[in-house]
Amino acid sequence: MKIISELISGILQVFLFALIPLIFYVYKYRKIKGFSNYIGLKKPQPRTILYGIIIAILFVISTHLVFQMFDLIEYIKSPETVPGGIRELGFGAEAIIVLLIKSIITTGLSEEILFRGFILKRLSEKLGFAYGNLMQAFIFGLLHGVLLFGLNIIAALIMVLVSGIVAYLFGYLNERLGNGSIAPSWAAHSLGNIVSFSLIAFIL
Repeated sequence: MKIISELISGILQVFLFALIPLIFYVYKYRKIKGFSNYIGLKKPQPRTILYGIIIAILFVISTHLVFQMFDLIEYIKSPETVPGGIRELGFGAEAIIVLLIKSIITTGLSEEILFRGFILKRLSEKLGFAYGNLMQAFIFGLLHGVLLFGLNIIAALIMVLVSGIVAYLFGYLNERLGNGSIAPSWAAHSLGNIVSFSLIAFIL
């Protein structure tokens, strides 16, 4: 069943993305206790969830403007993309559940653990928050724009910039306003995915 396979796939991806920081943590501290705090899985300041929602909305608007401006809608609707694959299922309960799994678990949680929970925190320890946040934002932006380089170099560079800015804001939100928790960026990332995937899969 598609839902079960997607759920298993999502959980495995979270496990794999968390395995890297876990190895570092165990090697450094010789224990597992305290690992969730190490990657920011803890209670945030409540207001930061609202700030995250605002960032998510701006991200969705920005990325879809890029898709429209550079005539990339057909590409992002293709079966090879995440929303395109959901689109292939047709509008229904199965597609909606798969969309939620991919938005919240497969991409939202796994990427936040790796980028804001591990890369940002560890780089900040070595370089300070300002440089650490810039570097994780650049890496995040590059990975999210790389798929477009073969289609339109200008669109790809804009997507790198937009994704990088959002990643920087996520990092600032978590570390400077959210008590070091990745919950604000996880909520924002998940919401952004849900809205964006829904638009592409069911509306555009």
